[in-house]
Amino acid sequence: VLVETLEMVWSGDRRGAALERLRRSLPWLIATVPATLINPWGWGIYRALFRQERATATHSQTIVEWMPARLDWTSISGALSLRNPDGAFILLLFVAAVAVAVATARRQLGAAALLIGASALAIRHLRFQALFSVALVIIAGAVLTPALTALREKIGDARICSMLALTAVSILV
Repeated sequence: VLVETLEMVWSGDRRGAALERLRRSLPWLIATVPATLINPWGWGIYRALFRQERATATHSQTIVEWMPARLDWTSISGALSLRNPDGAFILLLFVAAVAVAVATARRQLGAAALLIGASALAIRHLRFQALFSVALVIIAGAVLTPALTALREKIGDARICSMLALTAVSILV
């Protein structure tokens, strides 16, 4: 809903397409109300979530998965080390930054906002790094694929495109 609402900022086809996607999803959004009631917790699930949120400050000090991610020069410089498992998260943050820049340049504010929010949660609590990774794969794929297709069309030469792709894959590997 947030992504589609942010797409409505633009006039023309984008606004109409976003509105149509919201209309198509309306039955599913309405279905969340009875789904919440059918849930064994019922509406009490929301009270439990708010109580859990109040306890998060205490959890951040004692439970590792609620602690914030370390983003200092040592962890960032060690991101390229094959022995450092935290390096993957740093590289994913870099991919997210590129995807946010591309999404912003292509006026996909909803995708950029969603990636920024997912990144902030993953930095704030280690527990959300897996969810951030899933969101990043889906959103960055949707943002970067059309951008790379447009870049390939702009370059035109198939050999140069192949060399650039091979270089990018080699750097990532």
